[in-house]
Amino acid sequence: MKKITVILLTYNRKHYLKYSLEAIIRQSYKDINILVFDNGSNDGTEEFIRNYLSNDSRILYVKNPINIRYKPLVDTLLSLVDTPFVMITHDDDIMNQYLIEIELPHIEHDDNIVLVAAGAKLIDENNNLIQNDYLTWKPRYGNSLTFDRYEYIRFYGKEFKCLWIDSSIIFRTSALKSIDYIFMGNVAENAEWFFKLNEIGKFHVLRDQFIQYRRHADQDSSRKLILFENLHKILLPYLERYCNAKDVLNYDVTMKTYISGQKLADKLFNNQNINQIGLEEIRDSLYENNISKDMGYMSAMVYLKNKFLDTVEYVIWGAGKSGQITRQFIDEFLHNFRFKGCIDTYKKGMRYGYDIIPVEHFSFNKNQYIFMCVTIGGDKVIEQLQNMGYELGKDFMLGFNTFH
Repeated sequence: MKKITVILLTYNRKHYLKYSLEAIIRQSYKDINILVFDNGSNDGTEEFIRNYLSNDSRILYVKNPINIRYKPLVDTLLSLVDTPFVMITHDDDIMNQYLIEIELPHIEHDDNIVLVAAGAKLIDENNNLIQNDYLTWKPRYGNSLTFDRYEYIRFYGKEFKCLWIDSSIIFRTSALKSIDYIFMGNVAENAEWFFKLNEIGKFHVLRDQFIQYRRHADQDSSRKLILFENLHKILLPYLERYCNAKDVLNYDVTMKTYISGQKLADKLFNNQNINQIGLEEIRDSLYENNISKDMGYMSAMVYLKNKFLDTVEYVIWGAGKSGQITRQFIDEFLHNFRFKGCIDTYKKGMRYGYDIIPVEHFSFNKNQYIFMCVTIGGDKVIEQLQNMGYELGKDFMLGFNTFH
């Protein structure tokens, strides 16, 4: 009996399917089942796949008569699996040749591990490399991380990071079949998987980039607003259950800022009557400096540049690295903004030559300042501003480093 089934999920992407399927076929670990699940394609996918069936007995092709999603889709896929381990990969991603050979022993030799995963390289529609270390972590974490039960949930609540690409994951089949979950919306529908799985077992994550993850216009993960709204709804109850109150508040505020920022982005890009001053300039600089690659961040700068045309004085709460980044981008792009000073409980601003305004001497004036709350420790001032009637994303914003 084979140990692992690789499910290749496809729907009307015959033009990408060749790369994904051949990467699975070429795996150095050969003893695998390959299940190509055609989710109702009408672009000639079936004829394309049949060319492979006669040449590789490991491949099973299943075509669903209609396109299904969410829980019915996953239940259907898992009903076809009888191996101890399973992967669910996608027709637009490409596996490293040694992925299974390297990942499988980690989960095979520890019954408490329910998934092993890895990072990715980012490619475009034409297989050109965009980013070599997409979704990786800081070197101080080492080459691998193991999360005990509940530990990944707490890590996510504190760091707010996804450390892997879903197509890289080897699951323990019994664990995946055992969890009860509800898919919300049409983006991030599997977000609850990982918290549910971490409630019952350990995760092992490799720093290696074992997937070429393709970025293109019609992928679900490009629909940012729905993604952020779903993540907020799905994950907040878990964080409230397992994380401390400070991390929960930071997650809640950060997600609300993501959502408000993306709403601004959608408004800017969908309404031709809104002046998009400096958009390309801001976008290019954010990419080049590796500060941000998300339209929500870019839109925040465009929003401020368009909203405030007269001279505006602003202050920054927090004088560390995030305060530096925030001031750098305001000074570079918002030339009518004038730096008033910095509020910082820990006096870090002295290191950077900032003028520190003692908290006890600072008075909030909605007509004079734009408030940039840039540190996790800024949760108190966020709460204070909201209690005074100021709206996050409108009257004050979080700094860029909050989102890294």
